Amino acid sequence: MDDAKRKFLKQTAIAMTVAGGAVVTIPFISSMRPVQTEQEYLDEHNALVDISDIPPGGMKEVPWTNEWHLIGFIAIVRRTEQELSYLDQLLPDLKDPYSKESEQPPYVQNAYRSLRKDIFVGVNRCTHLGCKLLFKPHLEKHDWPDYARLAGFDCPCHGSLFDLAGRVYKGSPGRTNLTIPPHHFVADNLIRIGAHPPAAQSPSSEGKA
Repeated sequence: MDDAKRKFLKQTAIAMTVAGGAVVTIPFISSMRPVQTEQEYLDEHNALVDISDIPPGGMKEVPWTNEWHLIGFIAIVRRTEQELSYLDQLLPDLKDPYSKESEQPPYVQNAYRSLRKDIFVGVNRCTHLGCKLLFKPHLEKHDWPDYARLAGFDCPCHGSLFDLAGRVYKGSPGRTNLTIPPHHFVADNLIRIGAHPPAAQSPSSEGKA
């Protein structure tokens, strides 16, 4: 073996040793970092959303993703008094009318599934196979009873229907009500998505306008 070939093989072996050491070292260093709790992660991955441009009966969609739940989009709806008055009438037609089998923070497990009864905040994807939902102020009837013409969410893929509290109708493929993400109001028209309410926030405001 000539000197040039021997030198080349030696340099290749050194390079491979260095690269292999790096592969081993990087995970080791990463493992030394403190493990984040879910709350710590959410505190770092949250977004402020201005809702002043949402008209009564309207919806605003905002992107928000975190590694814990792989959220895609958040739907924020400003419900009218008339729309709110329909919610109690729908209870017999819903799979989980009181959201006992659905995912939401404890501070929104109320009749409106919200901190403020006029503002609904939910993950805009179907609980069947995760399809993105369409917001319809007045759902078309199709084969559904008259209540399906009320405002809500419609899955264009498999036909799941949800009301304006994100509650799934009986007969829909959706397994549970829409997920409610951590959130709280910073001001009347400013919501922080991805962070639970501060401890000082009064729970007495839950479900009230």
